[in-house]
Amino acid sequence: MTDRTDRRSTVLIVEDDAELSRMARDMVEECGLAAVECATGQAAHDHLTAHADDVLALFADIGLRDAIDGVALALTTAERYPWISICVTSGQSAMRPEVLPQKVRFISKPWRAAEVLAFVEGAS
Repeated sequence: MTDRTDRRSTVLIVEDDAELSRMARDMVEECGLAAVECATGQAAHDHLTAHADDVLALFADIGLRDAIDGVALALTTAERYPWISICVTSGQSAMRPEVLPQKVRFISKPWRAAEVLAFVEGAS
């Protein structure tokens, strides 16, 4: 029987800017992990509902353009799936939202490759 943690090799990227999503995906794949891209919080929520056991980390923009923003997604993920490492990003604010659990990392945009790679490598 395979241990659940052995299967966790996916980083869920939630970003509505296609170019930024692609950049994050490329960085994740450089670390030897799989990346799943979602453009909305709802799509990410649906993916987690079906595949949370495979997800190692969540990398999400705060300012998503649907009912589930990055903060709500981070809060729900931290509560329901405590093994998932979480990082949220924002181009609107350089300040970490106070409502986020302490374990959630925050990176303001524009993020640097080194910041994203450090988060992904720390999650694996």
